Amino acid sequence: MAEPERADGVQVLLGFLLCGGLHVAAFAITATFGSLFPGSEIAPMLFATLGLSQLVYVLPAWFLLRRRGKRSLERGLILGAVLTLLGTIGCWGFVMTSFSH
Repeated sequence: MAEPERADGVQVLLGFLLCGGLHVAAFAITATFGSLFPGSEIAPMLFATLGLSQLVYVLPAWFLLRRRGKRSLERGLILGAVLTLLGTIGCWGFVMTSFSH
């Protein structure tokens, strides 16, 4: 029986950086799309909802890593996605409480 892969800190970090790279690519694609259609509300909404919109590109990357058995990279990717989601929630909470007074 094959030995399960141990969590490798370098691989987890690479998965975390992969998530960041996917975010940069999504920002670039969104900015390009937004500049092609001036006045559209799509690009600002994608930026504002990054925590949720990241599901579009993080889930396929997660499935691909899972299928290939890259458990440590998978953990780093999920860590990056969760931190992004928590950061987005925190920013929205700050904005909502700032404007509610």
